Amino acid sequence: MRLHWLVACVIIIPIVSIITAYIISISLHLVPEDRLIPWISATIDYPPASTIGSLGLSLTAFFIVLFAFVKHRFNRLLIAVSSDDKNALERKNNILLYVGFIFGFCLNGVACVQFHVSRVAHLSFAGTMFFSGAVYVLAITHLDFVIKAHTRRVRIIRALCGVLASISCILCFILSFFLNTSGRYFILSFAAASEILIAVSYFLFFATYYSELAIVHVHFDVEWYELSTPLLSSSPTVNTRGENTTRR
Repeated sequence: MRLHWLVACVIIIPIVSIITAYIISISLHLVPEDRLIPWISATIDYPPASTIGSLGLSLTAFFIVLFAFVKHRFNRLLIAVSSDDKNALERKNNILLYVGFIFGFCLNGVACVQFHVSRVAHLSFAGTMFFSGAVYVLAITHLDFVIKAHTRRVRIIRALCGVLASISCILCFILSFFLNTSGRYFILSFAAASEILIAVSYFLFFATYYSELAIVHVHFDVEWYELSTPLLSSSPTVNTRGENTTRR
C-alpha cells in the first residue's frame, strides 16, 4: 500500500469541510454579515456548520499525526546514510516528531472547543497550533536540506511555505491587538486573511510530499501464534471450609 493517500487526506478533507461549513454558515447567517473575510473559527462556531467543520478538522489532525510519524520513520532511513552527525540528526528528528504531535493535537483542540464555548481555550489551541505548525514546517524543511530529501526545487518550495506561514502567524498575532480600534472592519479582514494564508501555506507544504510518499510501500503482516501450553497451569479454588486450594 502506498502512502500518497495520506497527503490527499490532509489537504482534501479540511478544504472540503471548511468550504462546506462556510457555505452553511453564510446561508444560515451564522457569521456576521458585515465582515468581508470571516475567521475560519467563525465558520465552525455554531451547528450545523460546526458539526461538519469540526469533524473535518479532527480527521485532519489525526492524519497530520500519522504523517509526522511516517515522516519520522522516512527520515531515519536517510539519516542512516547521511555523512553528517547522525546522533544530532536523530535527536532533531525525534523532537520534530513530538512537535508534529503537538500540531495535530492542538488542531483537534480547535475543532473540539468552539470559540463561543470558551474563548481562552479555543484561542490557546489555535495559537499553539499555528506556532507549532510553523516551527514544524521550517524545522523539517531544514532537516530535508541536511539529509537531501527530494529535489532542491521541492525543498525550496517547502522553505517558502514555512516562511509564508511564519510571516502570516506574526501578522495575525500583531493585528489581533488592534481589533478594538476605529479601523476594526479592515483589521478583522486582514487578520482573517492572514489566518487563511497560514492554512494555504500548510496545504502547499503537505502537497510537496505527494510524489515522495507515492513511492513508499507499506505492508502489514499479521501472524497468529498458538501456545503449546496454557498460560495458567493451575487455577485457584476455594473449598467449603474457606481455605485456598489449588487444582492441578
